[in-house]
Amino acid sequence: MRPEVEVGEKLLVVHDPQDPHRVLTKDWVDDPPFLSLPILGTALLALLCSALTVAVVLRRRWHLRTFGAPPHADA
Repeated sequence: MRPEVEVGEKLLVVHDPQDPHRVLTKDWVDDPPFLSLPILGTALLALLCSALTVAVVLRRRWHLRTFGAPPHADA
C-alpha cells in the first residue's frame, strides 16, 4: 500500500491496543494522505447522489408544470 517502502525496511508503526491487528505506519498517522481510494470513492458517490437528486427534482418540477392540473380561470 505504500510504494515508498521497500521489503525488509524497518518502519515505526502504531497499533490499536484494543485490536492489535489494526496497524498503521507512524508516518501515515502523523501525516495522512489528502486523497485515498476510500476518500475518493465516498466523494464520487456523494457527487453522484447529489446530481441524481437535482435531476429528479428538476424532472418532477417539469413534469408537474407540463402535466399538472389546468390553471383556474379567475372569471
